[in-house]
Amino acid sequence: MIQRIQRLSKEKKAFTLIELMIVVAIIAILAALALPQYNKYRQKAEAKEMLTGARACAMEIVSECMANGGQNPNLNDTDASAYESCRNYNSPKIGNVDIVLNPSNNCSQFHVNADDKAGTNPFYAKCNGNYQNGVECWLK
Repeated sequence: MIQRIQRLSKEKKAFTLIELMIVVAIIAILAALALPQYNKYRQKAEAKEMLTGARACAMEIVSECMANGGQNPNLNDTDASAYESCRNYNSPKIGNVDIVLNPSNNCSQFHVNADDKAGTNPFYAKCNGNYQNGVECWLK
C-alpha cells in the first residue's frame, strides 16, 4: 500500500501555489524595471521626430532665403506666418513649431523650436541658423 502511494505521488507532478506566486512576483519586478526604460525610449523617439520637423522647417526657411539673396520675401514681420506648413507639421506627435526670425527680415538669424502635442515629453527640439552658414539642430 505504501509503495502504491509513493508511486502515485511521484507520477503526479504539479506546481504549488507558492511556486506560482514566486514566478508572478519575479515577472512583476522585471516589469517594474522595464517600463520606465521603455517610456524613456519612447519619449526620445518622439523627440527625434520633433527634431526632424524642426530641421525640415529650418531648411525651408534657408531655401527661401537663399533663393532670394538673403531676404525673405514671404515675411513682412517676424511671426513667420508664411511658413504655415511648418507650424502645422503633419505629425500626430508634434505640437507647437515656433519660428522666430531676425526683426530686420534679412535671414541673418532665425530659431525654430518644436515640442510635443500632449505636453508630456520633457524633450524639445531647437534649431538655430542663418542662410549663409546653414542650420544647427539639437534636442534639449
